[in-house]
Amino acid sequence: MKSRTSFFDRTVLKKDITRFAPLWALYLIGGLMIAISSGISGDELNELLGGLGVVSFCYAILVAQLLFGDLFNTRLCNALHAMPLRREGWFFTHVVSGILFSLVPNLLIALALMGHVISNSGMWYLAFIWLLGMQLHYLFFFGLAVLCMMVTGNRFAAVAVYLILNFLSMIVMWFCTTIFQPML
Repeated sequence: MKSRTSFFDRTVLKKDITRFAPLWALYLIGGLMIAISSGISGDELNELLGGLGVVSFCYAILVAQLLFGDLFNTRLCNALHAMPLRREGWFFTHVVSGILFSLVPNLLIALALMGHVISNSGMWYLAFIWLLGMQLHYLFFFGLAVLCMMVTGNRFAAVAVYLILNFLSMIVMWFCTTIFQPML
């Protein structure tokens, strides 16, 4: 009888969650302080999401560095990948735990924000819009950070490629306005 191939391991997920729990707590406390103190309304939601996009930008690369850090230590990588769990299982479990690193704190912040918004303006749905915006920010940045971690194979190169890819559109725009616009 052929054994089943698993792309997910609960033990690795539990280890990822408990090992980096202080990072969750720091993100949760910071997000609560920013979201509750802002006194969110419909007009201020765009400004708040834009400002917290920078937080997601930094948080995503930090989470990716921590979760996929075993790839950059040769002895640790060889030891972990010699275990019965396949590499696909390691990868997908780390990705799921990385998504949970943002989903759980943002859900708790949205619930707290919902109570705050209901008491102030009565527009309870703004908390869900905030949750959706923060999750989409984080998913984009985390996906790009994981891609950079997998492609480069070096911690510092991954951060450099992550920064270059995030600011590439601004660099290209500057280049076009400096070089091509005077010619037109």
